[in-house]
Amino acid sequence: MTCQCAQEVDVYRNRDKTLLFTIYGPGDLTDAKVWFSVKEEMADPDSEALITKLTLNNGGGDDEIQITDPYIKETDPESKYYNKMVSKIAVYIVPGDTLDIEPGDYLFDLVVQTAAGKKYQVVVPSRFCVKQPTTMALVAD
Repeated sequence: MTCQCAQEVDVYRNRDKTLLFTIYGPGDLTDAKVWFSVKEEMADPDSEALITKLTLNNGGGDDEIQITDPYIKETDPESKYYNKMVSKIAVYIVPGDTLDIEPGDYLFDLVVQTAAGKKYQVVVPSRFCVKQPTTMALVAD
């Protein structure tokens, strides 16, 4: 299973952002569990993650992560993934997720576990940059 997505994410403190990931892989992601986390260091325990998002079937809320398309067949014959399964995942960053995080560079990753129990690292640890917004009046509501 592989991911075709930007490996760097920029977000602004106290702002909404939807991260969209397209996953090319061997399986249908219907009923899959998904984990998204942001940490200062990847060696930090999960309990110390700055941001953690989970699918609803994994203990998260329905506004954290959604598998928007669990299975689509790639129909573009020019694509190297022609006739392969494609899935799409949306991770929702909300203002409260970043309000207490200092601007700077952090690391994030994305893990998927299929309904059959196979676990895949679909995004390897990648840069997650929290930026200070220009309009300060909206930083703390």
